Amino acid sequence: LGMSGRVLSLTTLGTPHRGTRYADWGLSRLGRYLLPLLEFSNIPYQAFLDLTAAHAEEFNALTPDAANVRYFSVAGRIEQSLRHPHWALAASILEKAEGPNDGVVSVASAKYGESFDEWEADHLDLVNWPNPFATGVKADRLASYAGLVRRLADAGF
Repeated sequence: LGMSGRVLSLTTLGTPHRGTRYADWGLSRLGRYLLPLLEFSNIPYQAFLDLTAAHAEEFNALTPDAANVRYFSVAGRIEQSLRHPHWALAASILEKAEGPNDGVVSVASAKYGESFDEWEADHLDLVNWPNPFATGVKADRLASYAGLVRRLADAGF
């Protein structure tokens, strides 16, 4: 995207590099009702379309990695017994379609680059926005982030 001269590395957190089947599911079942309503209400909805597997594939084909940038990724994975109910629908759809996930993005879609970490976390836990009412993992992600920075420092960044 024209920034490779300013970027040494990129680490993504819970990013749906291959899209999310939850977006595909939602658009196939609700799109014909939901999209006109959003358009009528003047609510932007392009993000829903951007998260589909087909759009992610198109984006990836048009946006190759920069040769001088190193890529790393982190995915979340949360077991059903630890998952907050607000992730239940999306997580169960993803579990069937793609396997382990963080409630929104599968581990398979988030895995990218030369190094990959998997954290026990839901999608918001990855960015240190834990739900205080969640039944799941109550981790402070600062130590996890420090580990990512330490890895970069060890690699000479």
